[in-house]
Amino acid sequence: MSMVRLTVIEESANGFTLKEINVESEDIRSVEEDKRFLTLLSEGKLEGLNAGHRFSSVFISNKGVRTVVGSPSRILELKQTRGRRLLRG
Repeated sequence: MSMVRLTVIEESANGFTLKEINVESEDIRSVEEDKRFLTLLSEGKLEGLNAGHRFSSVFISNKGVRTVVGSPSRILELKQTRGRRLLRG
């Protein structure tokens, strides 16, 4: 099985933290742009990230919806690249 590493944004009472998770590429069911985090970034509420970052809401089987760092096209590219490697293996 092929794995994709995603950087997830988790919200808490103290703000936001980044956490890396690994998921199977076939468990990524849908991806869409998350504009809420673009607004938070422009307001300076996401420390450690620069203005060039993009964000996606990703629906992952058995994990629900997670907000991750990366544009929808980048997330889908990672998913497809990992899937091709699995097929070639």
